[in-house]
Parts: sequence; C-alpha cells; structure tokens
Amino acid sequence: MVRQKLNKLSRATFVRSSVEENDVTTFVIDSIMPYFPKGTKVIGGYVDSSKQFWKANFHWEYLLRHLDKALAADLSAQHQKCLKAIRSTLIANTPSPDKGYTASKVMGQPKDMSSRDTVLRRWKNIRQCKRDFKSVLNSAKLLKGLDKKAQKVWLLAVAPVAKPGTSKHSTGYAVDLYGDNAEIEEISESLGASLVYPEGSHVHVEFQKGVAGKSLPTAQKAAAVTESKAAKSSDGEQLLTPAELADLKLSTKNAGASGDFAGEVTYLETLYSLLEDSVGEDWW
Repeated sequence: MVRQKLNKLSRATFVRSSVEENDVTTFVIDSIMPYFPKGTKVIGGYVDSSKQFWKANFHWEYLLRHLDKALAADLSAQHQKCLKAIRSTLIANTPSPDKGYTASKVMGQPKDMSSRDTVLRRWKNIRQCKRDFKSVLNSAKLLKGLDKKAQKVWLLAVAPVAKPGTSKHSTGYAVDLYGDNAEIEEISESLGASLVYPEGSHVHVEFQKGVAGKSLPTAQKAAAVTESKAAKSSDGEQLLTPAELADLKLSTKNAGASGDFAGEVTYLETLYSLLEDSVGEDWW
C-alpha cells in the first residue's frame, strides 16, 4: 500500500544541485518527493553514456583517496602490503588528467583524454580493487567504532559502479537516494519501485513501471519489467538471491543509516558481515 504523503520537501531540499534529469527523471522525482521525510536527498539521476565513463574516473579518484587514508592508518604489515598491492593495480591505468573528478561540481568535467577502451579496462581494475579493498576493511576492522553519520563516505569507496554505457541511469527512471536506507527502501517499495538496491552509501532505486500507479511519460515509457529469480545490478549481473536480499534488508534496517552525506566515515559492520559470510562477492 502506498504511504501517505508527507509534503515535507521542496525541490531545493530534496534534489542535489548536481543531479541531471531528462523527462522521465523529472517525472520520477516529482512523483516520489511528497512521500519522503526531511533528510532524504536525490544524489543521482539521469546519466548519459558519455558521463558514465566520467563517473568511472570519479570512482577511480575517490577509491585512490581512501586507499591512501587507509595506508596512513596504524595497520598490520600484512594489511599494509595488501593495500599497497591494490593501489598499484589501481594506478596502473590512470585517467588523464589524474585528478579533479571528485572536486568537480559539473558531471563530465574534467574531460578525460583516455580512449573508451582504456576507460573500460580502468573500470575492470576499479571493480576488482573495490572488492579487494572491501575485504581489507573487513579484515582490519579499520572503520569499527566510528559514528554512523560518517559511515557512508567509506562505503562509497567500495560501492559497485556499473560498467560505463550500461547503467540504468541512462533510462531516466533510476535514481540514487541518500538518507535513512531502511526508510528509503520501505517507501520506494510502497511506491512500486521495480528495483530497490541498498549500496551502503545510498540506495539505488528504479521505477521502470512508474510511480504509485502512475505510468512513466508515454514517449519514454520503458519496456515491461521481466521478473527475475534474483536481484540484478545495473550492469545486469546477479546480486543476491531473494532470501539473501531479505537478510540484507533486515541487517541494514537494524543497523540504521542517517546523517549528512558530506560527513566522514564509519561502517555498517552487520552489512559487511552478511556480505562476506553469506553472499561472498556475488553482490558485485
């Protein structure tokens, strides 16, 4: 059943200024905004194919920054060795320019001079390095004990990023929502979301079938959703079985998640534990 409208948000408070939109994104944002509480923000919307390649560079720079932060921490020699190996793999394929993506207020700037094939190879490196970095964070318990408000900054460093050119953000009906993850999931599902996927730092939500019974704009209407036996990522790979997804939702809900995205670091221990012990790396 659709939740009652709260009407607590305006466009200025609900949508980050850097979020881009097409007609479908605008429809989705305007349709869901009345239902979400204060503190919820749309941090990602429409991303065309070329900017998906730029986004890979954003994640490259962001991951490198957090690898360096981890290397500066008081860790065992084995953990330091692992982090150095991950960093070496990451910088083996460096954007040109090699900085400026995370500081940019304009998606797509600075413009990388690398070829598309080079960026795709870089994305594969990023994907593996994120996996490995998550394992080190787990093993070293580097973020244990830090407050929940700051957790999401580190979680973004290990969050999955779709293969450039394949992200559902190019359809317009996919948005990334920041705030209380468990509440975002619950409200999104009540509004008829076709996919609700918690990424730790935020929740990726897709409204392929429309919002609260209202269809997407006719000219942009997406094809009917094909039901699957497992949740799917935005690049089409299997994430979790239904039972594992239910466990993940429960874990996230129990751990809670709140605060301003501009904060700094901690980590959802229960979420990492679940992913490591029950699902392994399949969620990537």
